[in-house]
Amino acid sequence: MYRILSNQEPSLISRNDGNPSAATSTIRSVNYEYGTNDNISNGTKIINPSNNSQHPQFDRRSKPSRLMSPMGTDSLRTVIIPGDLISKFTSIASLNSLKNIETCGVLCGKIIRDELVITHLVLPKQTGTPDSCTTLNEEEIYNIIDRYSLIQMGWIHTHPSQTSFLSSVDLHMHLSYQLMMPESIAIVVAPSKQECNVFTLTSVGVEMLQKCVNTGFHPHPPLEEPYFVDANHTAFESSRYIIVEDLR
Repeated sequence: MYRILSNQEPSLISRNDGNPSAATSTIRSVNYEYGTNDNISNGTKIINPSNNSQHPQFDRRSKPSRLMSPMGTDSLRTVIIPGDLISKFTSIASLNSLKNIETCGVLCGKIIRDELVITHLVLPKQTGTPDSCTTLNEEEIYNIIDRYSLIQMGWIHTHPSQTSFLSSVDLHMHLSYQLMMPESIAIVVAPSKQECNVFTLTSVGVEMLQKCVNTGFHPHPPLEEPYFVDANHTAFESSRYIIVEDLR
């Protein structure tokens, strides 16, 4: 489950335990667009952003530059997410979302007391479509990372008209992050569905995706286990606030 490190639970976070009344908004089934058949686990946690946002596929070429977890995938360090990240990103992406254009950003931070604390949201120059987002001038991202001595901890993007899930392209995008650091997360905001999830690849998903040589949107063979699940090694901390570096 999501761990809230505050006496006051952020209003943008709710939980679905299979009981529709447990969440503050209706939880819709995942729509496997683009002909993919990638599995998702049940019991999806839903974060309900208050503003509109959009979904970008994020530039597939941008990859985390450093830091392999010394602990391995069986003992993941906690990733701390600022309580205002989702609402702030949703607001920033709202104009694109209204146009049905995806928006993406890179999540960066620092290691503090053996926890991975996200501190910065970097929005690179980018172009987007209803189902993709490509970053430009990626060297500017690394300039920010070097300037503040940050580590890439994952990425965030919108699905302006779809549900919150990882498409086949998203899976391959996140694979590059998770191979560099197992704790890396992928956040998908679906404003039109009032959904938001924090995802991670399963060990089976990582293994299968490493064998896949297809590009673009394509189906993956169904597995008994899901390709991706909710990232339970994360915690929203309402006392922390995200720093936005908008390079667009």
